[in-house]
Amino acid sequence: MAEAYRRHPFHAIRSEMAGRLLAGDAPALAAIQAARPPAGAPGVCTIGYEGSSLEGYLNRLLHAGVTLLCDVRRNPLSRKYGFSKSTLAKSTRDTRPETFHPVDVLDITHLGHLGTDDGWRERRQIILKQGKVHDRLGPLIDAAHANQCSLAVFKPAKILDFSWAPDDRDRDEVKVQEMRNRTDQGELFVGDADSEAFGAT
Repeated sequence: MAEAYRRHPFHAIRSEMAGRLLAGDAPALAAIQAARPPAGAPGVCTIGYEGSSLEGYLNRLLHAGVTLLCDVRRNPLSRKYGFSKSTLAKSTRDTRPETFHPVDVLDITHLGHLGTDDGWRERRQIILKQGKVHDRLGPLIDAAHANQCSLAVFKPAKILDFSWAPDDRDRDEVKVQEMRNRTDQGELFVGDADSEAFGAT
């Protein structure tokens, strides 16, 4: 954690243990102090969340020096985890076939919650037992090109090898945005190179 604070001092500006972890490291503590937004006059700010990631949303609050957040939405439905029942309509902004939105946000009934007990048993039963599990990537890529499918459960027929290596945990925001743009345009798989990369048959 101390090394993370040294590399990314902004992440420690609200930390309650940075002083203890970095005791004696004056340059690191000075960098954290310099990363803190300047204190402004007391006031009230407003912020929207649509189209924002949680990370981006919180960073905007921190950069603005906000110290207290109040949710004043009339229908704070996004805070409720679990499955809901509602009348759905096809989205006109997102052309992917699986994209729908509630017709009336006031007509949403909370049905329950699926936990993660027993190795996610309940969720595995719904996803793997009741839904279709694909084992060939080629047809999925063809369906994506034809805008017939953008969401699927894929299970390889055989795992030939598995290897892993540690990587930098800092996301490249440019690459993330490029991937999101390709997804929004239905171009997640753009050619034969994708099939070769995934070993599609």
